[in-house]
Amino acid sequence: MVCDSDIAELSHKELFCLDDDLYVSLVAGNISASGNLLDTDRKGNFSAFYNTVLEILRLCNTDVHPSKIHLVLNWENLLQLAIWSIQSPAKTDIINILAAAGLDTNELEKIKSLDAKDMFAYLMHRKRFDIFRRICHSAKRRLRSHIADKSIQIVCYIVSPATKRIVASSL
Repeated sequence: MVCDSDIAELSHKELFCLDDDLYVSLVAGNISASGNLLDTDRKGNFSAFYNTVLEILRLCNTDVHPSKIHLVLNWENLLQLAIWSIQSPAKTDIINILAAAGLDTNELEKIKSLDAKDMFAYLMHRKRFDIFRRICHSAKRRLRSHIADKSIQIVCYIVSPATKRIVASSL
């Protein structure tokens, strides 16, 4: 289980009650399970998270690899994974992802002026969990496209910092 925050890790543990040693949690640029310190950018922890995802992909494409990967992410990291970019997604990229996930033209028009966090709040307020699920599936497909062994189970989850709960997944 790879979690991008303490909130992500705690919300996953609350649902699944797994041992602590199964979690790789990024806190302030740390990978706590391995003790490796990875660089983070000024906007948060995606650089470390992205490097961790790349390391998981490297391991998955070797002879000995995990059978499951769970990624527990906040909104911004989920978007970046779906876009497959280390940079914060441009507003046009976010709008394109939301359109592909099924958000209609009227809703897209309402949110196109919002920043990414406000878009998340808008979707949460309107209980658009279907959109979150589709974006989780999109991120899962993007990750899967980089793994040779298609038998590895990948699950992406999105966590709300307000509720401190998982609000959608690719299950």
